[in-house]
Amino acid sequence: MAIVALMALISACGGGDPEELTFDLEIKDRQLNIGVIEAKQDDTVTLNISSDEPGEFHLHGYDYEEDISPDAVTALVFEANATGKFNITFHPGSGHTEDEEPVVADESHDHDDAEEEEDVLIGSLEVQPR
Repeated sequence: MAIVALMALISACGGGDPEELTFDLEIKDRQLNIGVIEAKQDDTVTLNISSDEPGEFHLHGYDYEEDISPDAVTALVFEANATGKFNITFHPGSGHTEDEEPVVADESHDHDDAEEEEDVLIGSLEVQPR
């Protein structure tokens, strides 16, 4: 009987096979609809990201940065091979749509603009060992 209990414990705690996980993320009023995204090591993670304003979605630790705009859903697909907790930030106004030309900084422009440099912590990705 002890062997059966041990086998059940191992299967419950064991990592199992990697999974394909999809999360629909919505940034609204600079807040994410999901505070913590959870995955296990080696899972394939798809983040479908939409926003109510243009900007840049940044997954720290993995160093993925994606421009996002209000008129599109941006997909970020990656293998969650690093374990730990990784911050997700939103950089308002730094993204652009395909129809827009990237904004070129004017040397006379004051770069102390808080809106331009703001990093908003909107959530995190937690990847557990398998």
